[in-house]
Amino acid sequence: MTIQPLFKRSTALAALFALPIGFLPAAAQESDSTQGQSMAEKIEQADAPDTAETDTAMTESLETHAVMDSPNAVIATVGDAEILGSDVTRVIGMLPPTMRQQPDKLLLSAALQQLVLRELILDRARSESLAEDPTFASLSEQASAEAVENITMQFWLQREMANAVTDEAVNAAYEEFTQSAQGDVPPLDAIRPQIEQELRRRGMDRIRADLQAKGPEITFASKG
Repeated sequence: MTIQPLFKRSTALAALFALPIGFLPAAAQESDSTQGQSMAEKIEQADAPDTAETDTAMTESLETHAVMDSPNAVIATVGDAEILGSDVTRVIGMLPPTMRQQPDKLLLSAALQQLVLRELILDRARSESLAEDPTFASLSEQASAEAVENITMQFWLQREMANAVTDEAVNAAYEEFTQSAQGDVPPLDAIRPQIEQELRRRGMDRIRADLQAKGPEITFASKG
């Protein structure tokens, strides 16, 4: 297993947006092709615990805080971990300019969602005694505390996502698409990248739902 280069905490926060989970709600995203969009809609989706309630609470919490003007305000807690307004704005500030053109409400909500996910991943990973894994131990042996957190998050995620995209899963998704599609169906090789991307996204959705359902308490601060 290979781990990406180590980052300081601020860089690691921005790197969260590389996770295969939608950065922005689907309605705000631009699709590369209509065919790819319809293909994704046809892939069978496994049931997972609903995360809508948590997402709504995130948005309401952000709306009650002047995040940009209150960098030291605690926006949310995940167990004992605090997420500050400065964490949210730092992540957004490190995004490419094209992403920062999205409405502030979407950016703030997405940033907080990913920061909460980070803390949930770290909590779960620490509970699973990763230090007993020789590969993890070797990677983290001489790393700083900040780097160890990043290694922990990436190592756990890579392990959990290892089987998200297999030939069997891709073939099953393609078969589902061909049975539901109207008109000509492109060959598997032509849309395989979109199928794999969708399978990764849904794998992350299932992980996120499980972490929220079984992880530490998530509390979103209210103004005053």
